[in-house]
Amino acid sequence: MRQNGSVLLRNSLRVYAGPEVVEGRVQRSPDPALEASTIQLAPEDTKTDEPRLIVLTSRAKEALRTLPSRFKRKGFVFVNPKTKTRRVDVKKSFRRALAEAELHGLWFHDLRRSFVTRARKVGVPESVVMRMSGHRTRAVFERYNVVDTQDLRAAVRALESLGHF
Repeated sequence: MRQNGSVLLRNSLRVYAGPEVVEGRVQRSPDPALEASTIQLAPEDTKTDEPRLIVLTSRAKEALRTLPSRFKRKGFVFVNPKTKTRRVDVKKSFRRALAEAELHGLWFHDLRRSFVTRARKVGVPESVVMRMSGHRTRAVFERYNVVDTQDLRAAVRALESLGHF
């Protein structure tokens, strides 16, 4: 399935950057901080109205670096091609990208759940995953963290390696 540049960019950022980028909240292009691989979100750009620092993955950084110059001139990552202003909500674009990719049954928040679960499974401490995802309480983190049979088997193997079980 063919993806145009903006769809590819949005999907890359959602899957690989996590945090507020997954929610489509990053509005300004981070050119000044791009070399530092960070984006500093202003309080008005976050769901909690608190400033946040996002550390970019190399893939997200590359996606931002290759952003078309017409977007960079406006200073926004997601630009509405009709109005030439920032996109406030990317959910409609997300639904369109799903249709183009012929993906069914995927919800926007599934990406957050995948990010949280995958980060935890590769060994990122839960407190760091919570900070990256913006989850301030353990209860909210647990709603996004999926513990599956593979996790249970890994736990049993770890316990057995101690020789006491």
